[in-house]
Amino acid sequence: MRTTLRLKILTGVMLSLMLPGFVSPASANPSWANTIALNFISEIKGDVRLKRSQWKDYRKADFGALLNPSDQLELSPGASARVMCNNSRVWVVPAGQVSLVSEGCGSRQPRRRGFNRPSRTRTAHQIIPYIISPRNTALLNDRPVLRWKAVPGATRYRVRVEDAGLTLV
Repeated sequence: MRTTLRLKILTGVMLSLMLPGFVSPASANPSWANTIALNFISEIKGDVRLKRSQWKDYRKADFGALLNPSDQLELSPGASARVMCNNSRVWVVPAGQVSLVSEGCGSRQPRRRGFNRPSRTRTAHQIIPYIISPRNTALLNDRPVLRWKAVPGATRYRVRVEDAGLTLV
């Protein structure tokens, strides 16, 4: 009896963990599946509601919820919310109104900080090691492949990667 109960519970837990892998958002809404969105709610205070493009009504927004550009946020008067946008900017959502995520986050490139900020576009004839890839993008991998234009005669390079005050050499 106990073994059967344990087996049923274990089966239920395993199925509940596996089921999301079998459900494809593309079958529910193809336009949502093709949207690349790395915006998420990073702070909520008060009554903040979310409406996705495929929903009829607003629902309570949760901390950490991923947001698509077509999603809308509604803040009650006195409420506040911040969204970490996919372009590395923090959007402070205005209270007392409905706001579209694409209008708040926009589509600008990530901000460039620090020593590696180019002041102008480099030409192919310059003899300096400029970055080829990744370029003008947020890194989504903990082991990115770095490529740069080689300097004639150079045998060694020193690479410095920075983010949020962390320096890796």
